[in-house]
Amino acid sequence: MRGGGVGVVAAAAVLVVAVGICVVDPQHVAAQPLVVNTTTSRLVDSHGRERIFHGTNVVFKGPPYVPIIDRFDYQYSFSKDDVALLSKWGVNAIRLGVMWPGVEPEKGKYNQTYLQHLQNITAMCEEQGIWVLLDMHQDVWSERFCGEGVPYWAADPGPDAKGFPAPLDKPYNVNSTTGLPSAQDCGKHDWPDYYFASAVGAAVQRMYDNQDGLLDAFCSFWALVASTFKSYTNILGYELINEPWAGDVNKDPDLLVPGQADKKNLQNTYDKAAAAIRAVDPDTPIFFETVTWDDVVVGFSHPPGGADSGHKSVLAYHYYMPPNFGPKETIQLHLDAAKKLNCGTFCSETDGEVFFETADPFFQSWMRWEYKAFVPKTGSNFGFWNSNGTVNSDMVFNLTRTYAPIIAGHGVDMHFSRENSTFELAFLLNKTCTAPTVVYAYTALHYPNGVNITVDPPVLSWAETTTNYYEFKPILRVAKDGQRVTVTFKNGESHANAVHSDGLGG
Repeated sequence: MRGGGVGVVAAAAVLVVAVGICVVDPQHVAAQPLVVNTTTSRLVDSHGRERIFHGTNVVFKGPPYVPIIDRFDYQYSFSKDDVALLSKWGVNAIRLGVMWPGVEPEKGKYNQTYLQHLQNITAMCEEQGIWVLLDMHQDVWSERFCGEGVPYWAADPGPDAKGFPAPLDKPYNVNSTTGLPSAQDCGKHDWPDYYFASAVGAAVQRMYDNQDGLLDAFCSFWALVASTFKSYTNILGYELINEPWAGDVNKDPDLLVPGQADKKNLQNTYDKAAAAIRAVDPDTPIFFETVTWDDVVVGFSHPPGGADSGHKSVLAYHYYMPPNFGPKETIQLHLDAAKKLNCGTFCSETDGEVFFETADPFFQSWMRWEYKAFVPKTGSNFGFWNSNGTVNSDMVFNLTRTYAPIIAGHGVDMHFSRENSTFELAFLLNKTCTAPTVVYAYTALHYPNGVNITVDPPVLSWAETTTNYYEFKPILRVAKDGQRVTVTFKNGESHANAVHSDGLGG
């Protein structure tokens, strides 16, 4: 264990009252679910500390809908070795695909073996202090439509829809056994284009409208997932639908107007799903998305479950360039929408270093797409591994940026430089919090000459309690509640110019 340094660096901040009374949380996971501070739109733990997440997606889009878990494979596994690597790389959360066809391959018949596999992954992450966001993932709604998402039985477009993928193309032949189009036919068009097939919009709308009890089935799916996972201490939340489609845009083109699908279709769908979840799990945050083109306006009138549920709701969004606007504009739009809804925000998919750099001063959490290639059937996915099984060093370098995953107070500024690895965190200290602020720094990669840590003013003691994880606690005799403190990491000798304190928590 390395410990020690305090020193002097200047910075500026805006005074905001820090949240809550804290107690020690040595495992960096919470005995209780996280909640949203509706004033800051940030997630906080039961000790009042702000939580920031740098994560990656683990979504296995095809059968068996779950990675290999008992051994390492550079393309198909998510094993204990993978979890250990992610922890080393500073990843403190994954977005885990909970594929509806894996859970309920036949209507009303649930696959407990599949759920157990996902529980095993969750437990492995729990041991390493990695949080899990459970994601009902879909792209183009179903394998019936050259995508993935809802089970075959739940993707019936009804009798009035044209044969898939009309009017985009003439109807494809389907396999007499599986009922699915061939991979060769699916490859004739870019996968997002299939959303405009008559059958896709009709099938999506049928669920939103609860035809044949499909919305009820969707709610039962989420109730089962929530009841299965609620006892784990590392469940970040339940993300209701990945990149939801607007509905039957062929019959109602107004659904393509930003905000309209939120109002007409998603608000009710989310409210019903939230009610089903809350019947079995009253506390774990619910993550909810708009349609992907709502960069101009968010059309929800309240978070899932009602206006009083904002402290347990998180507005999730994705950032890709194109089609989104710039990262700063995208983050600010969703922060503004979250303020109106009194909920949190979280970028649950992105792929760019530009977004990471912009997210830091906003203290915006993110999940990178995607950890491994797995099943790249809708969209490109190269993952953190090259085709020869070696690590993609550029991706790892960008992923392992120094940051503060836990702040005992209110963060007001955070920056990391890829060029020289200088990191600065400015926050308003919550002196009553006896649990630590934590900074992750991959020292072997970003600080090969050692790390020089300074604190201004010198009111915190620090120690490297676990490799690459540094804990900071107030020196009670000199620290002041609400004062601005700046922590800086720079390349150099670890204890250069250090003034040793009483030790961690002195």
